[in-house]
Amino acid sequence: MTRPQIAKATAALERLDRQSVTLERLDVLAEKTRRLFEAGITYTEILARRNEVNALADDGVQYDFNDALQLLYDETFGGPARKGER
Repeated sequence: MTRPQIAKATAALERLDRQSVTLERLDVLAEKTRRLFEAGITYTEILARRNEVNALADDGVQYDFNDALQLLYDETFGGPARKGER
């Protein structure tokens, strides 16, 4: 491999690493999804929250389904900010 190829391969691996989702994170998301479902939050409501947040976002920031799920979870069950208030 030449230096440019190595640099491209390294950059691609770094991008993939940043995008990867660990099995631990998937377990956490699955548990939060289960709790939201039990609380009556639907898939449609999570998508609506994502769309709402994206409509308010600036600088080209786009939030995905997992971001909306986390936001609704924090709003429903109390996020990190609320834990300090308890």
